[in-house]
Amino acid sequence: MIKIEFNDSEIEQIYQEKDKNVHHKIRKKAEVIYLKSLDFSHSDIQRIARISRPTLASYLIDYKENGFKSIIENNFYKPKSELDKYIPELKIYFEEHPPQNSSEAQLIIEQKTKIKRSPTQIRELFKRMGLKFRKVGHVPGSICEEKKQIEQEEFKKKS
Repeated sequence: MIKIEFNDSEIEQIYQEKDKNVHHKIRKKAEVIYLKSLDFSHSDIQRIARISRPTLASYLIDYKENGFKSIIENNFYKPKSELDKYIPELKIYFEEHPPQNSSEAQLIIEQKTKIKRSPTQIRELFKRMGLKFRKVGHVPGSICEEKKQIEQEEFKKKS
């Protein structure tokens, strides 16, 4: 069992963070530490917070070693795409030369960056760049044949 000593001001800070922080993972971490400060058993904390034993241990060890700042730091893993460094260049290009579909965009991106991604990943990249794929419909052409024009005029007269 991991032993941690808490004072009243720390408990108040943890309680405030538990209720007011905007990030759900930080609120969860603060809740776990708050329950520990109230002398709940580790099994009860796991059950209440719905976390595993290793997660509980990592939260408590991190708090014991680094104190309150370990709760409020948002250092959760967030992978970065290799294409992120090309976003400004690609955005300018695609604003000037919009692709017809994600497959065409995929081909252009592969030619420019030498990085191949699936059409689904290309659509996600476009969302991050603030661009959208738009559906376009067919614009009907004008009627060229006299037969068709006569047919339409007769239809209008009948209606």
